[in-house]
Amino acid sequence: MATTAPPMAVCLTLTRAISQTRTVEEICDIALQALADGLGLARSSILLFDNDGVMRFAAWRGISANYRAAVEGHTPWRPDTTHPEPVVVADVSLEPSLAPFLPVIQSERIAAMAFIPLVSLGRVIGKFMLYYDEPHALSTDELQLASLIGWQVAFAVERTRAEAQARRSEAAAEEASRLKDEFLATLSHELRTPLNAILGWVQMLQTGVVPPERLRHAIDVIGRNTNLQARLIEDILDVSRIISGKLEIDHAPVLLSPLIDTVVSGAMPAAQAKNIELVKTCPADLPIIDGDAKRLHQVLGNVLSNAVKFTPSGGRIDVRCAYEDDAIVIEVQDSGSGIAPEFLPYVFDRFRQADSRAIRRHGGLGLGLAIARHLIEQHEGDIHATSDGPGLGTTVHIRLPISADTDDANDPVPVDLEFDEDFRMPGMTVLVVDDQQDSCELLAALFERHGARVVQCDSAESALGVLSDVEANLLIADIAMPDIDGYELIRRVRISHPALPAIAVSAYARPQDRRRALTAGFDGYCAKPVEAPQLLRAVRSVIASPFR
Repeated sequence: MATTAPPMAVCLTLTRAISQTRTVEEICDIALQALADGLGLARSSILLFDNDGVMRFAAWRGISANYRAAVEGHTPWRPDTTHPEPVVVADVSLEPSLAPFLPVIQSERIAAMAFIPLVSLGRVIGKFMLYYDEPHALSTDELQLASLIGWQVAFAVERTRAEAQARRSEAAAEEASRLKDEFLATLSHELRTPLNAILGWVQMLQTGVVPPERLRHAIDVIGRNTNLQARLIEDILDVSRIISGKLEIDHAPVLLSPLIDTVVSGAMPAAQAKNIELVKTCPADLPIIDGDAKRLHQVLGNVLSNAVKFTPSGGRIDVRCAYEDDAIVIEVQDSGSGIAPEFLPYVFDRFRQADSRAIRRHGGLGLGLAIARHLIEQHEGDIHATSDGPGLGTTVHIRLPISADTDDANDPVPVDLEFDEDFRMPGMTVLVVDDQQDSCELLAALFERHGARVVQCDSAESALGVLSDVEANLLIADIAMPDIDGYELIRRVRISHPALPAIAVSAYARPQDRRRALTAGFDGYCAKPVEAPQLLRAVRSVIASPFR
């Protein structure tokens, strides 16, 4: 063995050197040098537990790659071993527990070894390995020095890991703050842009400066931008539900083929406006899956609208689906702007956008794909994107599992997104209750257009009075109203009019709000902003119910 330095000098040198380190690798190199100086060892190693609880070599001197590969993972202790003690093997040929490793140990010309535990805060984080060319029983002083070095190194390793984690957390917090600021700026822009068009055209209509030939265009612009703003708000609410763990899936058997047809049909006008060729290849006999038809429509709509948005005029989008290995695979491939390799891992992250500059070409909040990923995961599926790079297009791959019990499932949920405008309500009296006059008048106008007589009430109390004098055929009521809310209203109505069809129309749009309304006694539920086809479908459903 080589000449050794005094133990006190070794410890002082080790302490001084460790105080200047910033990485675990630097600590390990210093520790091996301290073992060499204090014990005269030419060969030693340090192993640390990884996140899976496996001992891995962190640093070494004088041992081969073959040896490391053969013995890595072997340890006398677990991380939770209490009071671990050093293990000294004075002669490896006489130790039964090393028999499986003896050939590789002897080929390495190791005759003796010692295992020194590295312990921090009561847990084993790793070990020193001391190797000797000849049989050797460590003295008490040697064991004490090796253990003292081990304690210092274990503390330094844990301190350095904690500091590194703190730096990563700080960097992540700064990145999250930056993304939040960018998102808020984008949110302000995206909400103000449609609002500008809406207010501008409304002001022009109010002043009467819009010529008759531009009236239809003005109405279309207002409608389009109102729908855009409603979608933005719904995306924000969906993200809030995801963060709070309250975004729910209403499971039911779903036929994907007609759902995909509907999504593609909905995207066709936007594609045609840009002269984009939109091609669908989807068999009609896809198996039924267990899922939420509305949410799956939302996912596919987001993916396809993104493809249209990022595909230049004259491009092509292919929508393909197939049945593979007990799953339905859907691919949306476009010839658009593509995704840079460095951004591809983040394309489904919330608030992430490849281009958040003021000069960006495409609008949006960067939420659609994040919501899509969460919804697909809620269906126990998978969604990911591939791209060969900027300008080379993107393909989004969706995989949805086939439920094992779909053969015995109920009838699949129909994809009913259209409505017959000829639906009529002649001779029917509809009672509309909403404390917001604009909302009340809108609903009244809708039902009057379809032939119904409408009675408007601005409170639940006045509605209860009307019901005592008027024979209504349908009740449409808001939920949030002063004094008596919609829940209490329907409870009182059910006492005197147990068979009266009733639909709640509310800005409370969470799944639990819908369940609460139905439990209270309403027969149907529509969330604001109300779309006429959606409300009229609900009306047709409740007035045709066989249980009335």
